[in-house]
Amino acid sequence: MNASPKLTFKQQRFVEEYQVDGNGSQAVLRAGYKTNYPAEMAYGLLRNTKVKHALQDAQIARRERLQMRLDSTVKQYIELKDRALEACDYQTSLRALNQLARHLKIFEHYHAAPLLEAIEKNPDNLEELVDQFLWLHTSLGNWLYVLRALELKLRLAGEEKGELYYEKMLISLELAS
Repeated sequence: MNASPKLTFKQQRFVEEYQVDGNGSQAVLRAGYKTNYPAEMAYGLLRNTKVKHALQDAQIARRERLQMRLDSTVKQYIELKDRALEACDYQTSLRALNQLARHLKIFEHYHAAPLLEAIEKNPDNLEELVDQFLWLHTSLGNWLYVLRALELKLRLAGEEKGELYYEKMLISLELAS
């Protein structure tokens, strides 16, 4: 980051360090301030008009850099998809399109909504939840989770309703954290 003539050396270091993790106390210490009360000093620095403006400028610059990287990544995926399509390599074209959708997180809300609705409607209906989970991961192409959901569905079919232990089954399939 370019040094600002408005800020002292330590204030400039604070601005740089604050952007690392957003932790004011740690930024104060890493910037070289000697204090027994780093949180209070960070509070004061963050209220300082010059520091506030420098942080805002730095955040705007960071946002612009991230947007440029995002634009470049999107452009590369689109070029890969187009080249693969021209070469009639439909599998690669589809993979590039799929990766682009994942990268941009285009369909996550759309796919998760039915599962969340099923949980809200009837959280005890394990079969419906497994069906929604299966649909979600099939549509997202998460085949490992699809296989695990199918295994859970098979286990459900073989269990008596009174003997069903939902959490135990999920843990056995490594689906619960």
